[in-house]
Amino acid sequence: MSGMRKLALIALLFPATIQAAETYIPNELEGWQDWVLEGREYLDCPFLFNSAATQRQDFVCAWPGSLELSVDAQGGRFTQQWTVYADAQWVPLPGSTEYWPDRVTANGRDVPVVGQNGQPGTYLAPGSYRLGGRFEWDDRPGVLRVPDASGLVSLSVDGREIARPERNDGGMFLGERQREQQARNAVDAKVYRLVADDIPTRLITELRIDVSGGVREELFGPMLPEGFVPLAIDSQLPARLEPDGRLRVQVRPGRWSMTLRARAPSVLDAVTLPVPDVNLPGSEIWSYRSNDRQRVTAAEGLPPVDPARVQVPGQWLSLPAFRVEPGETLSINERSRGIVAAGNELQLMREMWLDFDGGGFVVNDAISGTMRTDWRLDMAMPFMLLSAQEDGENLLITEGDEAGETGVELRRRDVLVEALGRADTRKGMPVTGWDARFARVSTFLHMPPGNKLLAAPGADEAPGSWVGQWQLLDFFLVLIITIAAWRLFGATAGVIALVALVLSFHEPNAPGWLWLNLLAAVALMRVAPAGRLRQSVRGYQAISALALVLVLVPLLVSQLRIAIYPQLEPQRAPLQVRLMPETAMMQAPEADEFASGVLGSEKRQSLVVAGSTAAVEEIQMAGRSSVSYARYAPNAVVQAGPGIPSWAWNSYRLNWSGPVDAGQDMRLIILPRWLVSALRFIEIIALLLLAAVFAAEIFKRRFSLPGGLEIGKWQTSSLMAAGLIGTLMAVSPVAEAQTPDP
Repeated sequence: MSGMRKLALIALLFPATIQAAETYIPNELEGWQDWVLEGREYLDCPFLFNSAATQRQDFVCAWPGSLELSVDAQGGRFTQQWTVYADAQWVPLPGSTEYWPDRVTANGRDVPVVGQNGQPGTYLAPGSYRLGGRFEWDDRPGVLRVPDASGLVSLSVDGREIARPERNDGGMFLGERQREQQARNAVDAKVYRLVADDIPTRLITELRIDVSGGVREELFGPMLPEGFVPLAIDSQLPARLEPDGRLRVQVRPGRWSMTLRARAPSVLDAVTLPVPDVNLPGSEIWSYRSNDRQRVTAAEGLPPVDPARVQVPGQWLSLPAFRVEPGETLSINERSRGIVAAGNELQLMREMWLDFDGGGFVVNDAISGTMRTDWRLDMAMPFMLLSAQEDGENLLITEGDEAGETGVELRRRDVLVEALGRADTRKGMPVTGWDARFARVSTFLHMPPGNKLLAAPGADEAPGSWVGQWQLLDFFLVLIITIAAWRLFGATAGVIALVALVLSFHEPNAPGWLWLNLLAAVALMRVAPAGRLRQSVRGYQAISALALVLVLVPLLVSQLRIAIYPQLEPQRAPLQVRLMPETAMMQAPEADEFASGVLGSEKRQSLVVAGSTAAVEEIQMAGRSSVSYARYAPNAVVQAGPGIPSWAWNSYRLNWSGPVDAGQDMRLIILPRWLVSALRFIEIIALLLLAAVFAAEIFKRRFSLPGGLEIGKWQTSSLMAAGLIGTLMAVSPVAEAQTPDP
């Protein structure tokens, strides 16, 4: 199959004969053409796209069409279309030395058949031919040799079409091993493109096709927007690009992909999708990759989509994606040119600790990335910067241009800063508090024991919050259990089940599915007929009830203890974000640029207090001698800042999927300790009532309570459960710390 793999890489961009006709030849040299091209007739043939087009093997001078093969018990016939581009091309034929083709014709005329390495074939001059021939045998062979170059084969055995003929390196099986229902010929195509801002603009097109039916040729097009020049094709199937811009592919059933690379004639500011003609979808998915080293751009004019949901190729998932309809244009808006004009590229990783009285937050930031402008970071109200470090050295915090701003000056393009601050608010606040735009932000929120995060409006993701924990399956399970309890035990039991499940569903080791399992056992017990089946259901019900008790009792005990003593919640070690100093190594040219160009001699002198000797900071440069420059006056007081908290009872992670601007806000909805404890007591009561409803059903003893709820005589079991919980509470050690007096 090596021939098929080679043909799969063919891209017929423009016939060489057209190029030769357009090439200017002086009159004095026209008579020498035949002499120069003698033995090089293959130069008129199409060549492989990824070759140098200098050797004979780089060119393909004979292109096969579909091979139609019909066999029966006495013999067979074959026909095939061939296109020859150069003189005296040897064209292979089906058959072998054992089964030699007979009465071979080309366009109705007899042609001689010669062999090469046991393969029959014939020589043809340039042109298009329809070859035909016959086979005769006494016993039909099981396998007939077919040329590797023939990718499309239509087989008929005893007058019956074989929908999926089978072949291997030895040839074609004259029949099919598994008879399958012939599928309808159909092609489903999806197109993904990457528009890359470059010099010139680059375009990568990925065509994915699902093929059903028989082997055949299909056209796809037009494949490229107007003006783009094809460069290369990477295909799993034999394919070529026609001069009219359509892609011709020899398809067979399966799922395949092809990649076409192209370039524009220049740097473009807009790319328009042409109207599809053959086998292309009604809309496409385009991704855009900017090149900030060339110019700062943004893609506009098209509706954005989620790259993961529309199955964008994996290497493009981090890029913005858009859905494009025929005739729509992707506009490339140029904001500035050159890397100097590009903005800062910074990332922020933050830890926040809520005060025990809930009055504000302690903030620990780790800022990394690249800075190209401004050379200063300021933190605005309600945040206040307390200390900052760069490479382990404390930085001097000064007031900013605006009222209430505090910040630090930076001297390196590669930013690596740790900052400690405070926010005296717990309501609406900026996401970062800094006056810079961050390409990526991730926040870890730590809260004292007894507090819970209900939701975080303004954050793209808050998976640990109470609202963020609920998934579609969770809603479904709670509703199923509630409705089942309503139908089996009444409306009041349904309300109790809803309250108990909503409050306890996401607690550790909560018996969510065990409630549903016991409901199923109770329902079966009501309809099971007397006999062995009923005894089996009764045993199943008892096992289900026991499993629920074994899970429910520890849950009730832990919830009661935490409700009374919130500080008994498990505590985890905080993340304590830190940056590695070795990743901030400055390069020598960058330091020189800063010292001589960015700051300038006048500004550098202004940093030194008049009449004092400047402190010298030594920066060891990689591969060269150290560079010294003044940073702070020797009597400058550099803020060291307070300590960093080391506790983490309730921790949550907040994520933002895209860049975060300085003015972007968020809100943290935090449940206070008293409310969380009250909800835990309500949860415990609701769980005990729901368990009592099941106990009454199992023991078949009922009486009415105010409100219409009928519950069995479970006072004894309730007292036993309360006694068990009280015993566990009494014997469990409780951590208690005395508050020192003033």
